[in-house]
Amino acid sequence: MRNEVQLEHIQEEHQARLRSLEHFESSEKAHRRQEYSSIRTDISPRIYEDRLDWFHGRRCGGTENWLIKDAIFAKWLDSSIPSTKVLWLQGIPGAGMF
Repeated sequence: MRNEVQLEHIQEEHQARLRSLEHFESSEKAHRRQEYSSIRTDISPRIYEDRLDWFHGRRCGGTENWLIKDAIFAKWLDSSIPSTKVLWLQGIPGAGMF
């Protein structure tokens, strides 16, 4: 069996290897870009204004009066009282302020 290696074969293989490497690099770059975009989306702050406006437009007038009249809520709302500002409201779906 006779094996002859010619310069053309070496050049063809070299070019094929370069094309494969370029393809790998572009695929890897696209993968990193997609992963970055996914992470960025996951850690970006959410914007709730549109959703809040939608909820606000659907509420029934006067439904928040019970909360505004509540002494615990008034104390929580008072900025002159130094405290941790966490208020837990619990109720059935659809019975809330918005």
